[in-house]
Amino acid sequence: MGSITAPGPWKLGGEPHALPEEADAALAESRLLRRLRISAPQTVLGPLDASAQQWIATGRPSHLGLPPRIETPALQRFDRADEHGAARPSTKPFGLGLFTSTRAWERWSMWRAYLEVNRGSSLFPMPWKVWDLAPDPDARVLEITGATAWARFILDYPLLEGSYLYPDWARAAHDWDAVHMTAQTVVAYQGIWLDVEGNTTIPPTYWDVESTLWLNWRFRGARLTEEITSPVGPPKY
Repeated sequence: MGSITAPGPWKLGGEPHALPEEADAALAESRLLRRLRISAPQTVLGPLDASAQQWIATGRPSHLGLPPRIETPALQRFDRADEHGAARPSTKPFGLGLFTSTRAWERWSMWRAYLEVNRGSSLFPMPWKVWDLAPDPDARVLEITGATAWARFILDYPLLEGSYLYPDWARAAHDWDAVHMTAQTVVAYQGIWLDVEGNTTIPPTYWDVESTLWLNWRFRGARLTEEITSPVGPPKY
């Protein structure tokens, strides 16, 4: 799995390439996105709904031999992006910041729904702890609304590794507190190489669901809203 979906430097070949504008043009053909734009516009198009940010702590796969995952969001355990200037280039960084997803259907975000579809998977063992986070109202959030916007962001904060172009998350953190990847952005570039100016290529990434990566800690509080401990059956509230 790591050789297929690893978001770092790529050594594979044969994956599809597209210009950013070509990737965005394909979005117009998605009937599902058209329906979601009506039922959950801020999830699909933005802007970020700061009143509906959800963070979920899951267990760690036992085969990794890692210590238990931190289950409570807190400033003391937050790794700021600008403290990771030498981090491995990645289109979706791990080990820094914090990811949230937007509640759009009562208590459910796209990430919460993704976990439910994979309930019982060894990738996301129980327990799951769901938190509602309250961002600061003046947090600086960059909206990424498609492949063209994603490419523009990376060209504004470029980190070149060979002929591959990645975001410089540490530099971006000086100007932005968070980067919101809308659902239509994920659809546009999921698993696709984007060819940009200067004969460089942005490697594909796998964000899977609408997400916001918080590069700086900008939260006023957190509230535990749900804890799921059973690997089978409906969720318990």
